[in-house]
Amino acid sequence: MRIPVFRSEAQATNEAPGASIRARMDPNVFVQAELRKGDVFTETMKQVGDYALVRAKAEAEVQYNEAMLAAEEEMRSLAESLKESGRLGDVINEKGTGSWQVQTKDMRERLADGLSSRSMTDAFNARFNQQELTLRFQLRDAIESRIKARAAAAAGARQEKFVAEMSNPYTPIEKATMLYTSHSAEIDASVANGIMTSEMRSTVDTKIVRQIAENTVSAYVFDDPTRANAFAEALDLQDEINAGTMTAEEAYEQSGLDPDGAYTLFTLQLLPRDEALEIIYDTLGKSNRLFEAQEKERERVDKANDSALAGNYKAMFMFADSSATFTKADVMVAAPDVAASALADLTPDAPITSQTVRQAFEKFFNQNNYLSPTQRKEIETAFGTTNVSRFGTTTNQDILADLNVLASSGQLTLTRLNVEAPSLTSTDYISLANNIGTASNASLSDAVKRVTNYFRIDEAGADDSDAVKIAKRSYNTVLFGLNEEFNKRQSEGNPMTRTEITTLANTLIDSQRDAFVGLEIEARTAYIQFSMTNIPDIGEEDPLADLDAWYSSLPDVEKQNVQQDYNRHRYVLQDFKTRIGR
Repeated sequence: MRIPVFRSEAQATNEAPGASIRARMDPNVFVQAELRKGDVFTETMKQVGDYALVRAKAEAEVQYNEAMLAAEEEMRSLAESLKESGRLGDVINEKGTGSWQVQTKDMRERLADGLSSRSMTDAFNARFNQQELTLRFQLRDAIESRIKARAAAAAGARQEKFVAEMSNPYTPIEKATMLYTSHSAEIDASVANGIMTSEMRSTVDTKIVRQIAENTVSAYVFDDPTRANAFAEALDLQDEINAGTMTAEEAYEQSGLDPDGAYTLFTLQLLPRDEALEIIYDTLGKSNRLFEAQEKERERVDKANDSALAGNYKAMFMFADSSATFTKADVMVAAPDVAASALADLTPDAPITSQTVRQAFEKFFNQNNYLSPTQRKEIETAFGTTNVSRFGTTTNQDILADLNVLASSGQLTLTRLNVEAPSLTSTDYISLANNIGTASNASLSDAVKRVTNYFRIDEAGADDSDAVKIAKRSYNTVLFGLNEEFNKRQSEGNPMTRTEITTLANTLIDSQRDAFVGLEIEARTAYIQFSMTNIPDIGEEDPLADLDAWYSSLPDVEKQNVQQDYNRHRYVLQDFKTRIGR
Protein backbone atom coordinates (compact mmCIF):
# COMPACT_ATOMS: atom_id res chain seq x y z
CA MET A 1 0.00 0.00 0.00
CA ARG A 2 1.23 3.25 -1.02
CA ILE A 3 0.94 6.03 1.42
CA PRO A 4 -0.05 9.41 -0.23
CA VAL A 5 2.31 12.26 0.28
CA PHE A 6 0.85 15.75 0.84
CA ARG A 7 2.57 18.45 -0.99
CA SER A 8 1.74 22.04 0.06
CA GLU A 9 1.18 24.43 -2.76
CA ALA A 10 1.20 27.49 -0.53
CA GLN A 11 3.22 30.37 -1.87
CA ALA A 12 4.79 33.26 -0.17
CA THR A 13 2.71 36.51 -0.17
CA ASN A 14 3.30 40.04 0.88
CA GLU A 15 -0.26 40.42 2.29
CA ALA A 16 -0.78 40.56 5.95
CA PRO A 17 -2.64 37.79 7.43
CA GLY A 18 -6.38 38.12 8.09
CA ALA A 19 -9.00 40.14 6.19
CA SER A 20 -8.10 42.93 3.80
CA ILE A 21 -7.55 46.31 5.32
CA ARG A 22 -9.90 47.71 2.72
CA ALA A 23 -12.58 45.31 3.74
CA ARG A 24 -12.24 46.29 7.37
CA MET A 25 -12.21 50.13 6.72
CA ASP A 26 -15.22 50.37 4.19
CA PRO A 27 -17.25 53.60 5.13
CA ASN A 28 -20.43 52.73 3.20
CA VAL A 29 -21.97 51.11 6.18
CA PHE A 30 -21.42 54.17 8.29
CA VAL A 31 -22.48 56.52 5.55
CA GLN A 32 -25.72 54.66 4.97
CA ALA A 33 -26.40 54.63 8.65
CA GLU A 34 -25.82 58.36 8.88
CA LEU A 35 -27.92 58.97 5.78
CA ARG A 36 -30.74 57.06 7.36
CA LYS A 37 -30.42 59.28 10.41
CA GLY A 38 -30.57 62.32 8.12
CA ASP A 39 -33.77 61.09 6.46
CA VAL A 40 -35.46 60.95 9.84
CA PHE A 41 -34.33 64.46 10.67
CA THR A 42 -35.37 65.77 7.28
CA GLU A 43 -38.81 64.19 7.66
CA THR A 44 -39.11 65.67 11.11
CA MET A 45 -38.12 69.07 9.88
CA LYS A 46 -40.53 68.77 6.98
CA GLN A 47 -43.38 67.96 9.33
CA VAL A 48 -42.41 70.87 11.58
CA GLY A 49 -42.40 73.17 8.58
CA ASP A 50 -45.74 71.87 7.33
CA TYR A 51 -47.29 72.43 10.79
CA ALA A 52 -45.96 75.95 10.93
CA LEU A 53 -47.45 76.67 7.50
CA VAL A 54 -50.85 75.22 8.51
CA ARG A 55 -50.85 77.21 11.73
CA ALA A 56 -49.88 80.40 9.91
CA LYS A 57 -52.62 79.81 7.37
CA ALA A 58 -55.20 79.14 10.11
CA GLU A 59 -54.16 82.28 11.94
CA ALA A 60 -54.43 84.28 8.73
CA GLU A 61 -57.92 82.91 8.15
CA VAL A 62 -58.93 83.82 11.69
CA GLN A 63 -57.64 87.33 11.12
CA TYR A 64 -59.57 87.50 7.85
CA ASN A 65 -62.82 86.28 9.39
CA GLU A 66 -62.51 88.63 12.34
CA ALA A 67 -61.77 91.55 10.06
CA MET A 68 -64.73 90.75 7.80
CA LEU A 69 -67.08 90.35 10.78
CA ALA A 70 -65.93 93.70 12.18
CA ALA A 71 -66.27 95.27 8.73
CA GLU A 72 -69.84 94.03 8.26
CA GLU A 73 -70.92 95.20 11.71
CA GLU A 74 -69.27 98.60 11.35
CA MET A 75 -70.64 99.15 7.86
CA ARG A 76 -74.20 98.25 8.95
CA SER A 77 -73.95 100.53 11.99
CA LEU A 78 -72.59 103.31 9.80
CA ALA A 79 -75.41 102.83 7.29
CA GLU A 80 -78.06 102.98 10.04
CA SER A 81 -76.58 106.15 11.50
CA LEU A 82 -76.28 107.86 8.11
CA LYS A 83 -79.93 107.12 7.33
CA GLU A 84 -80.83 109.64 10.05
CA SER A 85 -78.33 112.23 8.86
CA GLY A 86 -79.55 115.80 8.73
CA ARG A 87 -77.66 116.34 5.47
CA LEU A 88 -78.83 113.45 3.32
CA GLY A 89 -77.28 114.93 0.16
CA ASP A 90 -73.77 114.65 1.66
CA VAL A 91 -73.97 110.93 2.51
CA ILE A 92 -73.20 109.54 -0.98
CA ASN A 93 -72.06 111.54 -3.99
CA GLU A 94 -70.57 110.92 -7.40
CA LYS A 95 -67.19 112.41 -6.46
CA GLY A 96 -66.57 109.79 -3.80
CA THR A 97 -66.31 112.39 -1.04
CA GLY A 98 -69.59 111.52 0.69
CA SER A 99 -69.64 110.56 4.36
CA TRP A 100 -70.29 106.91 3.51
CA GLN A 101 -67.50 106.65 0.96
CA VAL A 102 -64.88 108.42 3.10
CA GLN A 103 -65.65 106.46 6.26
CA THR A 104 -65.81 103.05 4.55
CA LYS A 105 -62.46 103.73 2.86
CA ASP A 106 -60.86 104.53 6.22
CA MET A 107 -62.55 101.48 7.69
CA ARG A 108 -61.15 99.16 4.98
CA GLU A 109 -57.60 100.44 5.37
CA ARG A 110 -57.71 100.25 9.15
CA LEU A 111 -59.02 96.69 9.25
CA ALA A 112 -56.70 95.49 6.46
CA ASP A 113 -53.64 96.68 8.42
CA GLY A 114 -54.31 93.97 10.97
CA LEU A 115 -53.91 91.15 8.45
CA SER A 116 -50.52 89.38 8.30
CA SER A 117 -51.10 87.59 4.98
CA ARG A 118 -50.94 89.32 1.63
CA SER A 119 -53.33 86.83 0.10
CA MET A 120 -55.81 87.31 2.94
CA THR A 121 -55.44 91.08 2.61
CA ASP A 122 -56.35 90.82 -1.06
CA ALA A 123 -59.28 88.54 -0.25
CA PHE A 124 -60.43 90.91 2.52
CA ASN A 125 -60.32 93.94 0.21
CA ALA A 126 -62.29 92.12 -2.47
CA ARG A 127 -64.94 90.90 -0.03
CA PHE A 128 -65.10 94.27 1.73
CA ASN A 129 -65.70 96.04 -1.58
CA GLN A 130 -68.53 93.66 -2.41
CA GLN A 131 -70.24 94.24 0.94
CA GLU A 132 -69.66 97.98 0.72
CA LEU A 133 -71.24 98.13 -2.73
CA THR A 134 -74.30 96.16 -1.57
CA LEU A 135 -74.84 98.32 1.52
CA ARG A 136 -74.16 101.50 -0.44
CA PHE A 137 -77.05 100.77 -2.83
CA GLN A 138 -79.33 99.88 0.12
CA LEU A 139 -78.34 103.12 1.85
CA ARG A 140 -78.91 105.09 -1.34
CA ASP A 141 -82.44 103.67 -1.62
CA ALA A 142 -83.17 104.51 2.02
CA ILE A 143 -81.85 108.04 1.60
CA GLU A 144 -83.89 108.60 -1.53
CA SER A 145 -87.00 107.35 0.29
CA ARG A 146 -86.35 109.77 3.15
CA ILE A 147 -85.73 112.64 0.76
CA LYS A 148 -89.00 111.89 -1.03
CA ALA A 149 -90.83 111.58 2.28
CA ARG A 150 -89.43 114.89 3.51
CA ALA A 151 -90.30 116.53 0.22
CA ALA A 152 -93.81 115.10 0.39
CA ALA A 153 -94.17 116.25 4.00
CA ALA A 154 -92.99 119.72 3.10
CA ALA A 155 -95.36 119.82 0.16
CA GLY A 156 -98.17 118.56 2.38
CA ALA A 157 -97.45 121.25 4.96
CA ARG A 158 -97.52 123.91 2.25
CA GLN A 159 -100.80 122.52 0.95
CA GLU A 160 -102.31 122.53 4.44
CA LYS A 161 -101.21 126.14 4.89
CA PHE A 162 -102.68 127.03 1.52
CA VAL A 163 -105.97 125.30 2.33
CA ALA A 164 -106.11 127.11 5.68
CA GLU A 165 -105.52 130.47 4.01
CA MET A 166 -108.16 129.77 1.37
CA SER A 167 -110.75 128.42 3.85
CA ASN A 168 -111.71 131.78 5.32
CA PRO A 169 -115.24 132.32 3.95
CA TYR A 170 -114.72 136.08 4.00
CA THR A 171 -111.56 136.04 1.82
CA PRO A 172 -111.69 138.60 -1.03
CA ILE A 173 -111.88 136.79 -4.35
CA GLU A 174 -108.96 138.84 -5.72
CA LYS A 175 -106.70 137.70 -2.89
CA ALA A 176 -107.85 134.09 -3.32
CA THR A 177 -106.95 134.22 -7.01
CA MET A 178 -103.46 135.50 -6.20
CA LEU A 179 -102.90 132.80 -3.58
CA TYR A 180 -104.04 130.06 -5.94
CA THR A 181 -101.72 131.30 -8.71
CA SER A 182 -98.75 131.18 -6.32
CA HIS A 183 -99.68 127.71 -5.10
CA SER A 184 -100.13 126.46 -8.66
CA ALA A 185 -96.59 127.61 -9.48
CA GLU A 186 -95.23 125.59 -6.53
CA ILE A 187 -97.01 122.46 -7.76
CA ASP A 188 -95.63 123.02 -11.27
CA ALA A 189 -92.14 123.10 -9.75
CA SER A 190 -92.81 119.83 -7.93
CA VAL A 191 -93.86 118.20 -11.19
CA ALA A 192 -90.75 119.55 -12.95
CA ASN A 193 -88.48 118.21 -10.17
CA GLY A 194 -90.03 114.76 -10.36
CA ILE A 195 -91.53 114.99 -6.88
CA MET A 196 -95.03 114.79 -8.29
CA THR A 197 -96.47 113.35 -11.49
CA SER A 198 -99.10 115.04 -13.65
CA GLU A 199 -101.66 112.50 -12.47
CA MET A 200 -100.77 113.23 -8.85
CA ARG A 201 -101.15 116.94 -9.50
CA SER A 202 -104.64 116.45 -10.87
CA THR A 203 -105.59 114.42 -7.80
CA VAL A 204 -104.09 117.01 -5.44
CA ASP A 205 -105.87 119.88 -7.20
CA THR A 206 -109.22 118.11 -6.94
CA LYS A 207 -108.69 117.25 -3.30
CA ILE A 208 -107.61 120.78 -2.40
CA VAL A 209 -110.54 122.44 -4.16
CA ARG A 210 -113.03 120.14 -2.43
CA GLN A 211 -111.41 120.62 0.97
CA ILE A 212 -111.52 124.41 0.60
CA ALA A 213 -115.17 124.29 -0.42
CA GLU A 214 -116.05 122.06 2.54
CA ASN A 215 -114.22 124.35 4.96
CA THR A 216 -115.69 127.60 3.67
CA VAL A 217 -119.25 126.27 3.57
CA SER A 218 -118.95 124.76 7.04
CA ALA A 219 -117.49 127.96 8.49
CA TYR A 220 -119.99 130.26 6.75
CA VAL A 221 -123.12 128.21 7.44
CA PHE A 222 -122.17 126.94 10.92
CA ASP A 223 -125.42 126.83 12.90
CA ASP A 224 -127.62 128.72 10.39
CA PRO A 225 -129.32 126.14 8.10
CA THR A 226 -130.93 128.90 6.02
CA ARG A 227 -127.51 129.80 4.61
CA ALA A 228 -127.01 126.24 3.33
CA ASN A 229 -130.40 126.38 1.62
CA ALA A 230 -129.42 129.69 0.02
CA PHE A 231 -126.26 128.15 -1.47
CA ALA A 232 -128.28 125.25 -2.90
CA GLU A 233 -130.70 127.74 -4.44
CA ALA A 234 -127.81 129.74 -5.91
CA LEU A 235 -126.35 126.63 -7.58
CA ASP A 236 -129.73 125.66 -8.98
CA LEU A 237 -130.09 129.13 -10.51
CA GLN A 238 -126.77 128.64 -12.33
CA ASP A 239 -128.72 126.92 -15.12
CA GLU A 240 -130.74 130.11 -15.56
CA ILE A 241 -127.51 132.10 -15.77
CA ASN A 242 -126.05 129.70 -18.35
CA ALA A 243 -129.25 129.93 -20.38
CA GLY A 244 -129.03 133.74 -20.34
CA THR A 245 -132.44 134.17 -18.71
CA MET A 246 -130.94 135.61 -15.53
CA THR A 247 -127.80 137.50 -14.61
CA ALA A 248 -125.39 136.30 -11.94
CA GLU A 249 -126.32 139.30 -9.80
CA GLU A 250 -130.04 138.55 -10.08
CA ALA A 251 -129.46 134.87 -9.20
CA TYR A 252 -127.36 135.84 -6.22
CA GLU A 253 -130.03 138.20 -4.93
CA GLN A 254 -132.85 135.72 -5.54
CA SER A 255 -131.00 132.94 -3.67
CA GLY A 256 -131.14 134.98 -0.48
CA LEU A 257 -127.39 134.97 0.12
CA ASP A 258 -125.82 137.84 1.99
CA PRO A 259 -123.14 139.84 0.17
CA ASP A 260 -120.39 138.27 2.29
CA GLY A 261 -121.21 134.81 0.94
CA ALA A 262 -119.75 135.51 -2.51
CA TYR A 263 -116.40 133.82 -1.92
CA THR A 264 -117.96 130.69 -0.43
CA LEU A 265 -120.24 130.41 -3.48
CA PHE A 266 -117.16 130.87 -5.68
CA THR A 267 -115.43 127.87 -4.03
CA LEU A 268 -118.54 125.75 -4.60
CA GLN A 269 -118.71 126.70 -8.26
CA LEU A 270 -115.18 125.33 -8.79
CA LEU A 271 -116.60 121.84 -8.20
CA PRO A 272 -118.97 119.71 -10.27
CA ARG A 273 -122.60 120.46 -9.37
CA ASP A 274 -123.28 117.11 -7.71
CA GLU A 275 -120.18 117.39 -5.48
CA ALA A 276 -121.05 120.95 -4.49
CA LEU A 277 -124.61 119.95 -3.57
CA GLU A 278 -123.26 116.98 -1.61
CA ILE A 279 -121.13 119.36 0.47
CA ILE A 280 -124.09 121.69 1.01
CA TYR A 281 -126.45 118.95 2.18
CA ASP A 282 -123.81 117.41 4.42
CA THR A 283 -123.18 120.84 5.95
CA LEU A 284 -126.93 121.38 6.25
CA GLY A 285 -127.22 118.22 8.36
CA LYS A 286 -124.39 119.34 10.62
CA SER A 287 -125.86 122.82 10.87
CA ASN A 288 -129.24 121.44 11.87
CA ARG A 289 -127.60 119.34 14.56
CA LEU A 290 -125.68 122.37 15.83
CA PHE A 291 -128.84 124.44 15.78
CA GLU A 292 -130.71 121.77 17.72
CA ALA A 293 -127.85 121.42 20.18
CA GLN A 294 -127.80 125.17 20.74
CA GLU A 295 -131.57 125.17 21.15
CA LYS A 296 -131.25 122.45 23.77
CA GLU A 297 -128.53 124.40 25.49
CA ARG A 298 -130.70 127.50 25.46
CA GLU A 299 -133.55 125.47 26.89
CA ARG A 300 -131.23 124.13 29.58
CA VAL A 301 -130.08 127.65 30.45
CA ASP A 302 -133.67 128.89 30.44
CA LYS A 303 -134.71 126.06 32.75
CA ALA A 304 -131.79 126.80 35.05
CA ASN A 305 -132.78 130.48 35.07
CA ASP A 306 -136.40 129.60 35.69
CA SER A 307 -135.35 127.33 38.53
CA ALA A 308 -133.27 130.13 40.05
CA LEU A 309 -136.13 132.61 39.64
CA ALA A 310 -138.53 130.12 41.20
CA GLY A 311 -136.18 129.84 44.17
CA ASN A 312 -136.09 133.62 44.50
CA TYR A 313 -139.87 133.74 44.23
CA LYS A 314 -140.19 131.28 47.09
CA ALA A 315 -137.65 133.23 49.15
CA MET A 316 -139.70 136.39 48.69
CA PHE A 317 -142.38 135.11 51.06
CA MET A 318 -139.88 134.94 53.90
CA PHE A 319 -140.36 138.74 54.07
CA ALA A 320 -144.19 138.78 53.93
CA ASP A 321 -144.61 139.96 57.55
CA SER A 322 -145.46 143.64 57.08
CA SER A 323 -144.95 144.39 60.79
CA ALA A 324 -141.37 143.11 60.84
CA THR A 325 -138.16 144.98 60.07
CA PHE A 326 -135.42 143.38 57.96
CA THR A 327 -131.93 144.24 56.72
CA LYS A 328 -130.22 143.96 53.37
CA ALA A 329 -128.11 141.17 54.89
CA ASP A 330 -131.30 139.14 55.40
CA VAL A 331 -132.10 139.50 51.69
CA MET A 332 -128.49 138.66 50.75
CA VAL A 333 -128.81 135.33 52.56
CA ALA A 334 -132.21 134.43 51.09
CA ALA A 335 -131.82 135.85 47.55
CA PRO A 336 -128.31 137.10 46.71
CA ASP A 337 -129.25 138.02 43.12
CA VAL A 338 -132.09 140.25 44.28
CA ALA A 339 -129.93 141.98 46.88
CA ALA A 340 -127.15 142.64 44.36
CA SER A 341 -129.52 143.87 41.66
CA ALA A 342 -132.27 145.82 43.45
CA LEU A 343 -130.66 146.79 46.76
CA ALA A 344 -127.16 147.65 45.54
CA ASP A 345 -127.18 151.15 47.07
CA LEU A 346 -127.85 149.94 50.65
CA THR A 347 -125.37 148.80 53.26
CA PRO A 348 -125.76 145.25 54.61
CA ASP A 349 -127.04 146.42 57.99
CA ALA A 350 -129.47 148.98 56.58
CA PRO A 351 -132.99 148.38 58.02
CA ILE A 352 -135.74 147.84 55.43
CA THR A 353 -139.45 147.15 55.62
CA SER A 354 -141.41 144.28 54.16
CA GLN A 355 -142.78 146.56 51.46
CA THR A 356 -139.24 147.67 50.50
CA VAL A 357 -138.21 144.03 50.15
CA ARG A 358 -141.33 143.35 48.10
CA GLN A 359 -140.51 146.22 45.77
CA ALA A 360 -136.94 144.96 45.39
CA PHE A 361 -138.13 141.46 44.47
CA GLU A 362 -140.77 142.78 42.07
CA LYS A 363 -138.15 145.01 40.38
CA PHE A 364 -135.83 142.02 39.96
CA PHE A 365 -138.64 139.84 38.59
CA ASN A 366 -139.77 142.55 36.17
CA GLN A 367 -136.25 142.88 34.82
CA ASN A 368 -136.32 139.15 34.08
CA ASN A 369 -139.92 139.20 32.79
CA TYR A 370 -140.80 136.46 35.22
CA LEU A 371 -144.04 137.13 37.14
CA SER A 372 -147.30 135.72 35.86
CA PRO A 373 -150.71 137.21 36.76
CA THR A 374 -151.27 134.37 39.22
CA GLN A 375 -147.97 135.05 40.93
CA ARG A 376 -148.68 138.77 41.16
CA LYS A 377 -152.00 137.97 42.81
CA GLU A 378 -150.27 135.68 45.32
CA ILE A 379 -147.76 138.43 46.14
CA GLU A 380 -150.56 140.94 46.61
CA THR A 381 -152.37 138.54 48.91
CA ALA A 382 -149.27 137.75 50.96
CA PHE A 383 -147.87 141.27 51.31
CA GLY A 384 -150.93 143.50 51.05
CA THR A 385 -150.52 147.25 50.96
CA THR A 386 -150.40 148.19 54.65
CA ASN A 387 -147.91 147.81 57.43
CA VAL A 388 -150.35 145.73 59.45
CA SER A 389 -149.27 142.12 59.76
CA ARG A 390 -151.65 139.63 58.18
CA PHE A 391 -150.23 136.80 60.30
CA GLY A 392 -151.61 135.66 63.62
CA THR A 393 -149.89 136.26 66.94
CA THR A 394 -150.16 132.53 67.59
CA THR A 395 -150.49 129.52 65.35
CA ASN A 396 -153.61 127.37 65.19
CA GLN A 397 -152.11 123.94 65.82
CA ASP A 398 -154.91 122.06 64.07
CA ILE A 399 -154.46 124.10 60.90
CA LEU A 400 -150.67 123.78 61.17
CA ALA A 401 -151.00 119.98 61.44
CA ASP A 402 -153.19 119.87 58.34
CA LEU A 403 -150.78 122.06 56.40
CA ASN A 404 -147.79 119.96 57.46
CA VAL A 405 -149.53 116.85 56.17
CA LEU A 406 -150.17 118.56 52.84
CA ALA A 407 -146.55 119.81 52.69
CA SER A 408 -145.04 116.40 53.47
CA SER A 409 -147.20 114.77 50.79
CA GLY A 410 -146.37 117.47 48.25
CA GLN A 411 -149.93 118.83 48.05
CA LEU A 412 -149.48 122.23 49.71
CA THR A 413 -149.76 125.26 47.43
CA LEU A 414 -149.06 128.95 48.00
CA THR A 415 -152.72 129.72 47.37
CA ARG A 416 -153.79 127.45 50.24
CA LEU A 417 -151.01 128.75 52.47
CA ASN A 418 -152.02 132.38 51.89
CA VAL A 419 -155.60 131.56 52.79
CA GLU A 420 -154.44 130.15 56.12
CA ALA A 421 -151.86 132.91 56.80
CA PRO A 422 -153.99 134.66 59.52
CA SER A 423 -153.98 131.40 61.48
CA LEU A 424 -150.17 131.13 61.39
CA THR A 425 -147.31 133.10 62.80
CA SER A 426 -144.94 134.58 60.25
CA THR A 427 -142.33 132.03 61.31
CA ASP A 428 -144.60 129.04 60.65
CA TYR A 429 -145.78 130.60 57.38
CA ILE A 430 -142.21 131.03 56.13
CA SER A 431 -141.30 127.49 57.19
CA LEU A 432 -144.24 126.03 55.26
CA ALA A 433 -143.53 128.24 52.23
CA ASN A 434 -139.99 126.91 52.09
CA ASN A 435 -141.30 123.34 52.15
CA ILE A 436 -143.53 123.80 49.12
CA GLY A 437 -140.84 123.67 46.43
CA THR A 438 -138.77 121.07 48.29
CA ALA A 439 -141.68 118.67 48.65
CA SER A 440 -142.61 119.22 45.03
CA ASN A 441 -139.08 118.39 43.83
CA ALA A 442 -139.02 115.29 46.02
CA SER A 443 -142.36 114.24 44.56
CA LEU A 444 -140.98 114.60 41.05
CA SER A 445 -137.94 112.50 41.97
CA ASP A 446 -140.23 109.78 43.31
CA ALA A 447 -142.30 109.87 40.13
CA VAL A 448 -139.18 109.64 37.95
CA LYS A 449 -138.05 106.60 39.93
CA ARG A 450 -141.43 104.99 39.38
CA VAL A 451 -141.25 105.62 35.62
CA THR A 452 -137.69 104.30 35.54
CA ASN A 453 -138.68 101.13 37.38
CA TYR A 454 -141.75 100.59 35.22
CA PHE A 455 -139.79 100.73 31.96
CA ARG A 456 -136.84 98.96 33.63
CA ILE A 457 -134.29 101.55 32.54
CA ASP A 458 -130.87 101.05 34.06
CA GLU A 459 -129.18 104.34 33.25
CA ALA A 460 -125.83 103.07 34.53
CA GLY A 461 -125.52 99.97 32.40
CA ALA A 462 -128.31 99.48 29.87
CA ASP A 463 -127.37 97.40 26.82
CA ASP A 464 -128.22 98.18 23.20
CA SER A 465 -130.79 95.45 22.60
CA ASP A 466 -134.02 96.20 20.74
CA ALA A 467 -136.04 95.71 23.90
CA VAL A 468 -134.00 98.28 25.79
CA LYS A 469 -134.21 100.74 22.89
CA ILE A 470 -138.00 100.41 22.88
CA ALA A 471 -138.13 100.86 26.64
CA LYS A 472 -135.95 103.95 26.45
CA ARG A 473 -138.14 105.47 23.76
CA SER A 474 -141.27 105.09 25.87
CA TYR A 475 -139.42 106.16 29.01
CA ASN A 476 -138.16 109.37 27.40
CA THR A 477 -141.64 110.22 26.09
CA VAL A 478 -143.16 109.90 29.57
CA LEU A 479 -140.30 111.76 31.23
CA PHE A 480 -140.47 114.62 28.74
CA GLY A 481 -144.18 115.16 29.36
CA LEU A 482 -143.72 114.97 33.12
CA ASN A 483 -140.81 117.43 33.22
CA GLU A 484 -142.49 119.82 30.81
CA GLU A 485 -145.61 120.17 32.96
CA PHE A 486 -143.60 120.27 36.21
CA ASN A 487 -141.33 123.10 34.95
CA LYS A 488 -144.27 125.01 33.54
CA ARG A 489 -146.03 124.94 36.91
CA GLN A 490 -142.80 125.87 38.70
CA SER A 491 -142.28 128.90 36.46
CA GLU A 492 -145.85 130.03 37.15
CA GLY A 493 -145.20 129.89 40.89
CA ASN A 494 -147.78 127.16 41.29
CA PRO A 495 -145.75 123.97 41.89
CA MET A 496 -147.44 120.63 41.26
CA THR A 497 -148.54 118.66 44.29
CA ARG A 498 -147.47 115.07 44.88
CA THR A 499 -150.93 113.87 43.88
CA GLU A 500 -150.84 115.87 40.66
CA ILE A 501 -147.38 114.57 39.79
CA THR A 502 -148.36 110.95 40.47
CA THR A 503 -151.59 111.28 38.48
CA LEU A 504 -149.79 112.81 35.51
CA ALA A 505 -147.09 110.09 35.62
CA ASN A 506 -149.73 107.34 35.60
CA THR A 507 -151.55 108.99 32.71
CA LEU A 508 -148.39 109.30 30.65
CA ILE A 509 -147.36 105.70 31.42
CA ASP A 510 -150.80 104.45 30.31
CA SER A 511 -150.47 106.41 27.06
CA GLN A 512 -147.27 104.52 26.28
CA ARG A 513 -148.20 101.13 27.62
CA ASP A 514 -149.99 99.70 24.57
CA ALA A 515 -147.30 100.83 22.14
CA PHE A 516 -144.58 99.72 24.54
CA VAL A 517 -146.03 96.26 25.06
CA GLY A 518 -146.76 95.81 21.35
CA LEU A 519 -143.23 96.65 20.35
CA GLU A 520 -141.86 94.42 23.10
CA ILE A 521 -143.92 91.50 21.78
CA GLU A 522 -142.60 92.12 18.26
CA ALA A 523 -139.06 92.22 19.56
CA ARG A 524 -139.58 88.98 21.47
CA THR A 525 -141.01 87.27 18.38
CA ALA A 526 -138.01 88.37 16.33
CA TYR A 527 -135.67 87.04 19.00
CA ILE A 528 -137.40 83.64 18.99
CA GLN A 529 -137.37 83.41 15.18
CA PHE A 530 -133.77 84.42 14.64
CA SER A 531 -131.90 83.54 17.84
CA MET A 532 -133.64 80.35 18.96
CA THR A 533 -133.88 78.48 15.65
CA ASN A 534 -132.24 75.36 17.13
CA ILE A 535 -134.93 74.95 19.80
CA PRO A 536 -138.26 73.42 18.69
CA ASP A 537 -141.83 74.30 19.73
CA ILE A 538 -141.26 77.75 21.21
CA GLY A 539 -144.67 79.43 21.03
CA GLU A 540 -145.77 83.05 21.34
CA GLU A 541 -148.13 82.65 24.29
CA ASP A 542 -145.61 81.60 26.94
CA PRO A 543 -142.19 81.06 25.33
CA LEU A 544 -140.44 80.92 28.70
CA ALA A 545 -142.53 77.90 29.77
CA ASP A 546 -141.90 76.27 26.38
CA LEU A 547 -138.16 76.76 26.81
CA ASP A 548 -138.23 75.19 30.30
CA ALA A 549 -140.26 72.24 29.02
CA TRP A 550 -137.80 71.62 26.19
CA TYR A 551 -134.83 71.74 28.54
CA SER A 552 -136.48 69.42 31.07
CA SER A 553 -137.12 66.83 28.36
CA LEU A 554 -133.43 66.49 27.47
CA PRO A 555 -131.17 63.71 28.86
CA ASP A 556 -128.67 64.88 31.48
CA VAL A 557 -125.75 64.54 29.06
CA GLU A 558 -127.39 66.82 26.49
CA LYS A 559 -128.39 69.29 29.19
CA GLN A 560 -124.72 69.89 29.92
CA ASN A 561 -124.06 70.65 26.25
CA VAL A 562 -126.85 73.27 25.97
CA GLN A 563 -126.65 74.69 29.49
CA GLN A 564 -125.04 77.97 28.42
CA ASP A 565 -127.53 78.62 25.58
CA TYR A 566 -130.44 77.69 27.83
CA ASN A 567 -129.36 80.15 30.53
CA ARG A 568 -128.90 82.94 27.99
CA HIS A 569 -132.29 82.38 26.31
CA ARG A 570 -134.02 82.10 29.66
CA TYR A 571 -132.57 85.39 30.86
CA VAL A 572 -133.73 87.20 27.72
CA LEU A 573 -137.23 85.69 27.76
CA GLN A 574 -137.64 86.41 31.45
CA ASP A 575 -136.72 90.04 30.82
CA PHE A 576 -139.30 90.23 28.03
CA LYS A 577 -141.93 88.65 30.27
CA THR A 578 -141.30 91.20 33.01
CA ARG A 579 -141.76 94.03 30.54
CA ILE A 580 -144.76 92.59 28.69
CA GLY A 581 -146.52 91.06 31.68
CA ARG A 582 -146.84 87.58 30.22
